[in-house]
Parts: sequence; structure tokens; C-alpha cells
Amino acid sequence: TVADQSVDLVSDDDGSPIALIPITVVNNTGFDLPKTGEVGTAMFTIVGIILVLVSAFFLLSKKKKTEK
Repeated sequence: TVADQSVDLVSDDDGSPIALIPITVVNNTGFDLPKTGEVGTAMFTIVGIILVLVSAFFLLSKKKKTEK
């Protein structure tokens, strides 16, 4: 609920009015960030690791064939 509170008007150094409005901030616990990209990120990582391993295997096998 919002209680009626008075607003104080004060002036700063150049005479412009400034409104001082009292507010109350309530900290609610239990807020969770959305869980986006959970499975997609894992799949990109797994596919990337597999591609690196396969390419390393082919590069090493090609290098061994050219050395013979």
C-alpha cells in the first residue's frame, strides 16, 4: 500500500526547485533470472569439442601419411 507522504520542495544553488520525495524500497527475495540457453549452450560446447577432436585426428593422420 502507498501511504500519503508529503513532498518537500527545496531550491538548489541556482534557485531551481527540487522535489524531495520520500520512497520506501522493499527487497523481495526469491527472484530468479530466466534460464535461457541452458541446453543450447551445452550442445554448442559438445559439438565444438567433437569438431576439434575430429580435425586434430585428421591432421595427425595426414601428417603421419606424409612422413612415410
